[in-house]
Amino acid sequence: MCQSLDELKSYRCYRHLSLEYSYYGTGHTIYKGYLFYNQEGTNELVIHRLDGKETKKVVISNDSLCCDQHLNMYNIKHSGYYDFEIDENGLWLIYRDNAENYVILKIDDNNFKELKILKRWTIKIKRENISNMFISCGKLYALGDTSKNPATIYKICDLFNDFECSNSYEKENFALSISSRQVTSLKYDSSQKILYSVDGGSLMYYKFQV
Repeated sequence: MCQSLDELKSYRCYRHLSLEYSYYGTGHTIYKGYLFYNQEGTNELVIHRLDGKETKKVVISNDSLCCDQHLNMYNIKHSGYYDFEIDENGLWLIYRDNAENYVILKIDDNNFKELKILKRWTIKIKRENISNMFISCGKLYALGDTSKNPATIYKICDLFNDFECSNSYEKENFALSISSRQVTSLKYDSSQKILYSVDGGSLMYYKFQV
């Protein structure tokens, strides 16, 4: 585990975590001293304190598509069934429900260790069009078809201000240059306004200001 981008780039990462439960997918994240991830083969979400002193499991919803690999939430292999995201507003969770809609949950920052839901949105988008998602400043974005270079990032919805989020998201977009067709993870760093992607085994980062 690395403390900063500079540590990662210079191979000076020194912390290793031993997890009580195995994980699946690329949607894990670290927030306020805790690691959040999906336990492999289950719909259970694990909250693991980084010092190892506390680990708990939560089932946040019984309507998620889990746990068949053909039902990964994005159109890339092993993307998983749950995607934790962080932006300026705190912790979020994205998953697909039994009707194959995307569900976006805002987690209550005062009860984030219990994954208490503050608000829920349901958005109808075809998975075939989505390679990944992230949230920035309360706005939901999606990475489109990564077989094309540059790939396109679409603004799907302003979660706090749009009356309704729908499939009309293609009206606002911008390009993202990718080096391969293997973008397996895409995350937003609100402190540095940077997008990170794992692309063909390489860590890529992009300034993100819109």
